[in-house]
Order: sequence, then C-alpha cells, then structure tokens
Amino acid sequence: MAVEAYDLLPAQIVQPINYTWVITLSLLSIPLLKQRFSKIQIAASLICYAGVVVLSYRNAPGSEIDYFGVFLAISCTIIWAFYWIYNVRSKQDPIVAIFLNFFFSIPFIGLACFSLSSFEIHQIEGLYGAIWIGCFEFGFAFITWISALRSSSNTHGVTNLIFLTPFISLIFIHTLLGEEILAQTYIGFMLIISGIVLQKYFSYRKRVLP
Repeated sequence: MAVEAYDLLPAQIVQPINYTWVITLSLLSIPLLKQRFSKIQIAASLICYAGVVVLSYRNAPGSEIDYFGVFLAISCTIIWAFYWIYNVRSKQDPIVAIFLNFFFSIPFIGLACFSLSSFEIHQIEGLYGAIWIGCFEFGFAFITWISALRSSSNTHGVTNLIFLTPFISLIFIHTLLGEEILAQTYIGFMLIISGIVLQKYFSYRKRVLP
C-alpha cells in the first residue's frame, strides 16, 4: 500500500499522512482496548486530519490529487495502528517479536509477489532499495528505537525526538527527490504535528499527574 501510495502521490503528501497513525491508534484504542476518548483527544484528531485535508486539497490546474493514493496512505496508518495495538497486548520480548514478525511474513510476501508480480529482478537498483528498506527502515530502526526506549529513564523525552523526522524528511524529499515543497505542505505538516503533539502531551499528563 505504501509503495503504491508513493507511486500515485508526491512524497511530501504521503510522508506526513503516514504520521497520523498515532491518532489512528488512539481512535482504534476505544473499541479494541476499551479506552475512553476525551475532548482533548477529539480536538487532536480533528486538527490532525485537518492537516490531511489541507495536504489533499489542490485547486490549481494540473495539480489534481489521486485520492486513491490518499486512501492507500491512510490505510497504512490503520494497519500500523492495529500492529501496535497487538504489541500492547503482547508479552514477548520486542526484539524477538520483530524477528518473528519478519520471519513469518516471508511466505505471505512470496505469495503476493507470485500473484501480483514476479521473482525476476529487472534492475539491480531495485534489490538495493529492498535491502535498504528491510535493514534500515524496519530492522535496525525498530531495534535501535526499542533499545533507546529501554535505556532511557524518561521515555517521553525519547519519543519526542520522533517529531524531528518529518521535517528532516522534507529536506531529503527536496534535495534527493527534487520535489518543490509547497507552502500548503508546510501548513498541512504543522497541523498534523500539532495534533500529534497535543495527543502525546495529554497522554503524558494523564500518566504523570494524579
């Protein structure tokens, strides 16, 4: 889904939408984890998805948005939210759990590749990209993130570092992909990040304050 979304939309739209999984996680926690939803969380959700609307809206000729791509990007956030909700309930060692998730996904990936594509490698650059994503975007990144959370006495301070990545990603999108970052992207970005910050701040106060 994520790959197809990037094929259909500019990276500066897909990447910030992916960060709404934090809000999606809160929404799904209501029926699945029996958690309550406060007014602040409702406000955070509205702010966050207002950013998605801003990112998705184009009225200039020749700048139309593929809304199926937007649907795919949002669907990815739902899948990620389900994944992390499952991990909340899991008592396994997180590193072992990541290994098992990747290991048992191999048959399903093979089936999808057989059904929708082929096992032929037409360009070696594609293999390099797959190795990079598997190792650095998922494998090593997940392990180092979990290790950082475990070694820190204040996980709130560590998790706040995640807010640096969207803005760093914009730099990469502009310099490496050559996309012109629109003012609309910055507005949508700020709305999404503001909603997530509000959500995390409320969760932090709820844990710390009696």
